[in-house]
Amino acid sequence: MLQRIYGIMDIDYVNIVRIEHVNKALERWPLLAECRQLAERRDSSIW
Repeated sequence: MLQRIYGIMDIDYVNIVRIEHVNKALERWPLLAECRQLAERRDSSIW
């Protein structure tokens, strides 16, 4: 709504801290990393 009122542009926001936390978790828990890889493969095969 504020975008329409004030003409604010859409800003692409990347949460760098979140990405770092996820990467550290994937390093700590290999099974989690494996699950993520399987999900990515599954998702890419759908499209």
